[in-house]
Amino acid sequence: MLSRLSGLASTVLHELSGDGEDAGTAPSPAGPEFESSQQNMEEESPEDVLERLAHMEKLVAQLKTLLREKDAQLHQKDAMLEEERQAAEAKLLKLKLQAKVKVAHLNKRIEELAAQGGAAPAEGQPEEPPPPVQGDHSLSEGPVDETGALRRQLQEQEETVRELRGQLQEATGRLGDAQAQISCLQGDVLEKESLREEQALQLQAEIHQAEARQAEMQQNLRQLQRKVEEQEEALLGRTQVVELLQQELNVIQGEKQNLLEKLQKAEAALETSRTTLASAQEESRNLVKSLELELAEQKAAFQQSQEEVEEMRQELARAKAAQTEWDQERQAEVARHALEVAEKNQEMVELQKAEQDLHASYEAVQAENAQLWQKVDAPAESSPDDASATPGETPKRCPELGLSQPELETATGVPSPPLSQGPLLTDAAPGAPQEKDETNARELQELQTQLSEAKQQQSLARQGLSQLQQLLQEERERRLAAEEASSAAQEQIRRWESEEYAQSLETSIAMPPSHEHARLLGSAESAFSKARGPRGLPRVLRSLFCPRRLFSLLATLYLLGIHLLIFLHAVGRL
Repeated sequence: MLSRLSGLASTVLHELSGDGEDAGTAPSPAGPEFESSQQNMEEESPEDVLERLAHMEKLVAQLKTLLREKDAQLHQKDAMLEEERQAAEAKLLKLKLQAKVKVAHLNKRIEELAAQGGAAPAEGQPEEPPPPVQGDHSLSEGPVDETGALRRQLQEQEETVRELRGQLQEATGRLGDAQAQISCLQGDVLEKESLREEQALQLQAEIHQAEARQAEMQQNLRQLQRKVEEQEEALLGRTQVVELLQQELNVIQGEKQNLLEKLQKAEAALETSRTTLASAQEESRNLVKSLELELAEQKAAFQQSQEEVEEMRQELARAKAAQTEWDQERQAEVARHALEVAEKNQEMVELQKAEQDLHASYEAVQAENAQLWQKVDAPAESSPDDASATPGETPKRCPELGLSQPELETATGVPSPPLSQGPLLTDAAPGAPQEKDETNARELQELQTQLSEAKQQQSLARQGLSQLQQLLQEERERRLAAEEASSAAQEQIRRWESEEYAQSLETSIAMPPSHEHARLLGSAESAFSKARGPRGLPRVLRSLFCPRRLFSLLATLYLLGIHLLIFLHAVGRL
């Protein structure tokens, strides 16, 4: 197809340049040559097809330029013909006006002469000249001479009228010929204009079809060839136009030679560009090899760093397990301490109840003692003689009760009622009050021992409670210190991660990664995002490709391990 199009374009260019002998002797595109070319198209390489297509595009461009030039020439010739037609019309109008003036003048003269000629015979016909008399012969010679002169003048006027009529007929014939010529010229001009417009429209349609549909290029070129042949047949009769076309074709041949030289230069430049492209491809292959080696090294470093990260993750998991175990034990210990505190509080409540019961019993005993003292004081008032023996007997009775009155006051915390100042009677109740005092003393002693034991237990419980509170406070302080250490470590890790992410962004902006590197990063990020949830792992993996970031990651994990060891030591696990 391309060979047929190139053949058609070459034939059109040869016919336009005048290289061909005749339009009828041009080689027809249909034949075995084009069939063989169509068969060979399948065997040709794409480069040859592209070269032929470029050559065809150049030929089509040249053909378009030629058509534009021909169209411009036709426009010029149309303008010249229009000017000639306008000049002929002006001349014809002028001739028509002159002929009309002459005809009007002749008609006027003819009418005048006809009027004069008609008046003279009308005057001469009714009056016949009388026969001449010999005496009047001299008188009749004058009118005869006048009539002869008038006749001669009439004849001359008739001759001039005939001449003017002949001139008028000749002028009318010339006018008809001029009108016929003008009509012929107008018909030719209109025909040429219609032909030119039709040809221009057809050529434009063919050019659009050639640009839009390359498959129909052969038919369009045939139509163009026929149109060009028609134009050549129409322009062969004009030698001046042919000479101008010949000169223009010579110029086109010179341009063609220049285009061929430019094509050779372009081919040379293409060859040099091919060599440079080959060298660039070699350099790119070398660069790809070096990048592959670097990628392999980075993969190895990434694998190693991944193993280290896995080990660190295991260590973190163990540390988290130890932390959870310690938290569980601490919670159990806190619960146990809380239970002990509750038990101690219950015991303190019971001791307070026992103390209240003891106070109540002590008050009852004190009331009984007061009654006894009243009973003892009643006989003393009846026998004032024994007043001297009462002061000596009172301290004896007090030891019988087991405690003296000040000791009872200090032990119970309740002052005893004051004794009367009067003399006491010792032998008023010799039997029953003493036994009752002994039982009361024993009960009071038991109550005092119970009270002292309760106070000791209360003090011990208070000491245990204070110790438990101190332990709880220490535990809270340790927990706060551990939480502060862990929050500081997390803050430092987040800060390092943000710094590493910013540095990785800067490095990614400064040096864009290769396609394989980006694909490796994407696969690693997707794998770790499926394996683990945090968003910081892709950043860590992104930073692993740089040794400086690997060092910073190791330093971070080392510091985190130190913080964990300090926390465990503070808790008491180490």
